Amino acid sequence: MIAFFVLLAILGAGAYTDPKCAYLNCMREYRPGGAYCARGDPYALCQCHNGYNLATLLRCPYGQAFNEYLNRCAENTERVRNTCFYFFQRRGMVPNQQQYGRGMVPNQQQYGYGYGK
Repeated sequence: MIAFFVLLAILGAGAYTDPKCAYLNCMREYRPGGAYCARGDPYALCQCHNGYNLATLLRCPYGQAFNEYLNRCAENTERVRNTCFYFFQRRGMVPNQQQYGRGMVPNQQQYGYGYGK
């Protein structure tokens, strides 16, 4: 019985390698191992460090996903803000730019938007 709990602890430890990143509750799906972004993707940093793949991230309300990235996992710099803004803008998810990193309230029309919507 003890061996089971030890094995469970070892297997689950990778999912929490970056303690700065809070769990995004919208999809309840965390990629094990603290998945980081693929090299060479200019928009990858918008989904880095929170462990979510693109399809999952785009189903989250814009403000929740974006603030998770800015407030918990990244440097709040102009380059990061602009890159992430364009990442979501190209997918039809445009926030109020004046609220970056300050508990942004997403546009009501953006709830539930996924890729291609």
